[in-house]
Amino acid sequence: MILHTVQPEEVDVFGYLKPSDLLRHCTASCSEQNAADGCDEAIHRIVAVTGWMIARFCMTQSAPIRTGEKLVLRCSPRSIDGAVYIRRVRVHRDDVEVACCDFAWTLVDMENRRILRAKEIDRQLELSEPIELPSVPRLPREKDLPELARQTISLAVCDANGHYSSANYVDMLCDAFDFWGNGERLMRKLQIEYKSEFMPGEELILSGRITESGVSAHGTHSDGRSGFTAHFVTEEIAV
Repeated sequence: MILHTVQPEEVDVFGYLKPSDLLRHCTASCSEQNAADGCDEAIHRIVAVTGWMIARFCMTQSAPIRTGEKLVLRCSPRSIDGAVYIRRVRVHRDDVEVACCDFAWTLVDMENRRILRAKEIDRQLELSEPIELPSVPRLPREKDLPELARQTISLAVCDANGHYSSANYVDMLCDAFDFWGNGERLMRKLQIEYKSEFMPGEELILSGRITESGVSAHGTHSDGRSGFTAHFVTEEIAV
């Protein structure tokens, strides 16, 4: 469990917690639970250098979160879906759930950039059976999306695993689609599925469009490889 008070530097121009910072706190809750379960220690007995990476996530928010409000984040026990661990983080304010994020996490052999299957790791742990959680949904990649922007990834926007961080993907999407340009808005639902990493010095080509069902986007490398697929839905905040 994580207790957090929303700080001024985490909010947008309207005083609401930014989607990227909400994701950061949910990610931290998962990392805390992974460590508490002993996953890191167990896998280090097999592979010396590992890193947790998000394979995909689906984050929903039902109410705006403001500066100074106190949040409680609770992460579920793990579930296993093939090569990934599924974790659910629920975010409460005054005992009312205001956001939720479902993650698919994978462990990676950092020296060889090789994905380690969750069941292999689980055999090293002395834990009860995983709980049943629904799989984190996968996203289809829409074709013929117009190019919107290009960005060369710098080391400053990379995380401890050495690649472009998830929260920066969210900020990039918000900026590209002018999330704050039409007044106070809520990121009601956001899904991202990662296909490959963007490393320092690589170019990220962002394409996307606004559709009747929300915003669809994807990122590709300069050589045409798929980097990620995203979809999000926003709504106006009634004031």
